[in-house]
Amino acid sequence: MLVQSRARSWFITASSTGFFFVAPLVLMGKTIIGEKGERLGPFSELSGYDNYTGYLAVPLCFAFLTNSAYSWIGQRIRSEQQSGTLERLLISLKYPISLLLGGAWAHISFLLFFIVVGIASLSLIADLDLNIDWPAAIVSGLLHLYAVYGFAFILSSLFLWIRDAFIVQQSISYFVIPILAGAGFPIAIFPGWLQAVSKAIPFTWAFDVERASMLAHTPVSELWDEFVILFVMSSVMWIIGYWMFNVTLKRAKRTGSLGLY
Repeated sequence: MLVQSRARSWFITASSTGFFFVAPLVLMGKTIIGEKGERLGPFSELSGYDNYTGYLAVPLCFAFLTNSAYSWIGQRIRSEQQSGTLERLLISLKYPISLLLGGAWAHISFLLFFIVVGIASLSLIADLDLNIDWPAAIVSGLLHLYAVYGFAFILSSLFLWIRDAFIVQQSISYFVIPILAGAGFPIAIFPGWLQAVSKAIPFTWAFDVERASMLAHTPVSELWDEFVILFVMSSVMWIIGYWMFNVTLKRAKRTGSLGLY
């Protein structure tokens, strides 16, 4: 049985991450549209939403907090390398991917806690004007986490292949997902070719369904097509991640780099 525990102070510190990461962006967003929303028109035409603070806060909480999944996997692999146990552990396991999958189940519960606390704390300083359809919001959140971990397993291959892959992880976490996936603005402002690129990123779809379910009270029945697309795209990432992990693991075993850091 897998058991993970955290000190009480860790929960307090970590649960505040969403607030301190996202709150400055949300407050800055209020200044952009004006105190009374006098500059809201162009944004509403592009996005279909009048709620700019909620439009920013909901996806950014997911984007920044789920970044910890990528950091967690990298730290897990690196700590095993530094202690000299990674090689023995991966070779002894019948299914090496279980090193990542096992811990992910416990980590998901932490992420769900962070996201809820992050959005709730932001509501205290800004009027997010949430209008939640709870069944659709739950499905959206679970599918987002499904996409996060599928992508995280792709990134895990980099930590077996590249000695210092954190710069790659940070570039993806703070550029590809928040910007190209449109976490902070409508992708309609992109040129046509870049919109196509954005639509190829599963998180673009995740942010769309999260906004629809949490800001516009859109039910599951109206988001079904988007849910299917997000599920299929995320499943493809899981398949690619599993394949890449096994390929890079075989390479690391062959070159003897598992125990080197």
